[in-house]
Amino acid sequence: MVIPAPPGVPVAMLNTLNRIAALMLIKTPEQMMFFLDLNEQGIVIASIFWGLWLFPLGYLVYKSGYLPKFFGIAAIIGGFGYLLGSFTNLLFPNLGNLLLVFDIMTFGEVVFILWLVIRGAKIPEIK
Repeated sequence: MVIPAPPGVPVAMLNTLNRIAALMLIKTPEQMMFFLDLNEQGIVIASIFWGLWLFPLGYLVYKSGYLPKFFGIAAIIGGFGYLLGSFTNLLFPNLGNLLLVFDIMTFGEVVFILWLVIRGAKIPEIK
């Protein structure tokens, strides 16, 4: 069975073309800045999909029993952080301090990854 990648992955990969275009246009600063600004907006759009991906992940972590339930809740909170931060950045791009609050909401995702790397999952023994 093939598990498809979250939609944010191809969006982020295509968005990398904006960075390449900016490097190719380094002699014309106006065009270079256009592509760098376009890259920033592409990351905001990809963040919407990254946030949506955390909802089913958080639910599965919460229900699985292999990891502490806190990580499932933290992943869902992180999903809201990504979504709220992305939509706020698209609609009100000058609210820098409020965007920091949404970035803090995604901290549970980092703790979840560190837990997996350091402790791993509690997998039951097969008899």
